Amino acid sequence: MTYPNRTAAVFSEAGSLVSCKDPSSTGSPSGTREESLRQRNACIGASIVLSFLIAGFGGGGPTTAKAQDLKGRQLNVISWGGAWTEASRKNFFEPFEKETGAKVNVILATGDFDAVVRLQINQGALQIDLLDAGQAPLLRKDGYLETFPPALVASLKEQSRDGMVSADVLQYGNTATVIACNHDLIKKCPTNAAEFWDVKGFPGTRSILGNWTAPLHFAALAAGGDRKHLMPIDIKAAVAKLEEIRPHIKVWPESGAQQEQVLVDREVGISFIWNGRAHVVRRDVLPNLELFWESAVLPSDTGWLVPKGAPNKEVAFAFLDWFGRQHAAQAAWTTALTYPTPSKELASRLPPQIASSLPVGKDIVMIDGAIQADQAKDMRAAWQKFVTSR
Repeated sequence: MTYPNRTAAVFSEAGSLVSCKDPSSTGSPSGTREESLRQRNACIGASIVLSFLIAGFGGGGPTTAKAQDLKGRQLNVISWGGAWTEASRKNFFEPFEKETGAKVNVILATGDFDAVVRLQINQGALQIDLLDAGQAPLLRKDGYLETFPPALVASLKEQSRDGMVSADVLQYGNTATVIACNHDLIKKCPTNAAEFWDVKGFPGTRSILGNWTAPLHFAALAAGGDRKHLMPIDIKAAVAKLEEIRPHIKVWPESGAQQEQVLVDREVGISFIWNGRAHVVRRDVLPNLELFWESAVLPSDTGWLVPKGAPNKEVAFAFLDWFGRQHAAQAAWTTALTYPTPSKELASRLPPQIASSLPVGKDIVMIDGAIQADQAKDMRAAWQKFVTSR
């Protein structure tokens, strides 16, 4: 490979050494200027990743070693909005900007990350560099994820708990969807899916998260699905249960912020909601809000993802290496939201009441991401038909 006005040995994306040289030294014709520029940018990006991995960025405290390589660079992150993004901005994005001079641009999601990434990639207009907790199996199946450089994987494994790091995802923010019930409004709270559907025995205004995954899982449980082996779900039976409950659902909030708001505004008293959002509402506004875990569903392989062809993927990789070393910040983020982070020091840094609120160590319904990926097309189609017919 040749690169104009630059001679250096850096790691390529595959983790092997490549040489970056001036094209004139190899007799490259002037007609390949665009290709040379493209190669030059790739080489610079690889050197940025390598410089951060070698520097051990941020170990025991902030360091700006090689931070100049990121000064003025952009990182476009899609995030869930509300308390989630506020915590990510405070604990991760702003400190990273301060230490590196890079600019983190937050794109607030109104629904499904997966659909946004697919649309942008298929249109040849990908703008997203990093997913702030996306579902890896759904994008991996169709080749929509970048593979992390081996050196980055090794660095992250050193800083994280066992099982948190794979070739294309750093697990983080695994979110359970739970029943939350406001005792100020509801006299008798449903504790599982069957009771949620029993609107006569457990009366009260209701909401269900409005995406294509958790509602179908929830409805499959209400239809009698085996909570220990729910996947693959019976889609037809799940949709029938959704049709049954539809007249009793006041709102189907899509974003995390909307999920919080319908409870805070007392628009509903019972909600099937992300556990961390329910925690924030209970902590800040509704102390009598109770969470019920029996029919809670938790997907696997959720975390930081870099979409295939991300325009600033080398900055995303540098951010992930930096993130892996921020043990105190990860604990602060988890304390704020009660979603887990991968830090190997997490348990020792959390207050007991926060540790007990995490969706770990509980008898909840685990969703096999690989099986769900196989059902994804049919689940999406069924959900879209359900939504458009309401």
